[in-house]
Amino acid sequence: MSIHIAKMVVNSFRKMTSKISLSIREKEVLTLLSEGNSYDAIAEKLFISKNTIKFHLKNIYIKLQVNSNIEAIQKANKENLL
Repeated sequence: MSIHIAKMVVNSFRKMTSKISLSIREKEVLTLLSEGNSYDAIAEKLFISKNTIKFHLKNIYIKLQVNSNIEAIQKANKENLL
């Protein structure tokens, strides 16, 4: 791979990661999860169902391009989203 192409690839990844944004509710869910709350506890605190929590987490995983709660929390902290 040439240097020019490598720079283009790196720049495109930077642009993709800088556009990550979570909704207010997604941030609330992730914050409560990072504090050690269970899905049931989060649902109770936010007055929503456990299935809604799972729906929000699925969207968070997609936006952050992660596969677990721990990865989501780490990436959100790294990207200053929480």
